[in-house]
Amino acid sequence: EWKGTIKQYEDHYSKCPFMMVPCPALGCMTSVPRNQLSQHQESVCVGREIACPVCNENIRAADQDKHLRETCPKVQLVCPNQCGAVDLLRDQVRFNSVL
Repeated sequence: EWKGTIKQYEDHYSKCPFMMVPCPALGCMTSVPRNQLSQHQESVCVGREIACPVCNENIRAADQDKHLRETCPKVQLVCPNQCGAVDLLRDQVRFNSVL
């Protein structure tokens, strides 16, 4: 039970470290206690920016699997034209496909 003025309650409520707050990151639907928001955003938030472990491009954590599967230019592939080339980088396969 609150003991104090409504103004004191409102002031406390607006900055209470245990108040559940939504993560503001795009695509993140998580709510965490206010005092854990920074840690969430830095370590587990799906909307945080990370460096791709292959090409070092900045991507959203939630997009990492799709990036590696579809667009990362440094992922190694086998030539889709069955020319015998192996261990090509995705950007080389695109070039090889045009030839």
